[in-house]
Amino acid sequence: MLKRSLITALVAIQLVAASTAVGRSTARVMSLTLTAEEVKAKVLRIGSGLKARVRVRLTDGTSLKGFIDRSGAESFVVIRTDTGHIGSAVVIAYEDVTQLRGKGGSIDRAGVARATLAAGRVAHEILKGIRIQLPPQPRR
Repeated sequence: MLKRSLITALVAIQLVAASTAVGRSTARVMSLTLTAEEVKAKVLRIGSGLKARVRVRLTDGTSLKGFIDRSGAESFVVIRTDTGHIGSAVVIAYEDVTQLRGKGGSIDRAGVARATLAAGRVAHEILKGIRIQLPPQPRR
């Protein structure tokens, strides 16, 4: 009886872990684009000035390196430091950003989704590896 309860509990834990990981990962995958509020909050956290270095990837696929000069209600300004464009100012709307890297980490929805899927797979493999062999039941 105890073994059967233990097996039932382990199966339940495995099912909950698998469904939770899949549910979280699909929710994250569905929202791979950053919201303007998230980008604006990150820009405000990074600040502005020469030490506020960032890498920005835009929705059209272009990538910029530079530092944040100033930020406003709808956009922020990056002074470019990448080769060929040194010193040029680019006004970037918050909703045009797909990835923003700077001090304090990176905001990247695809990375979060991949990490969640990987954690779910690891948990699944660990739980799958825990198998309990029941001894044969005596015949009555």
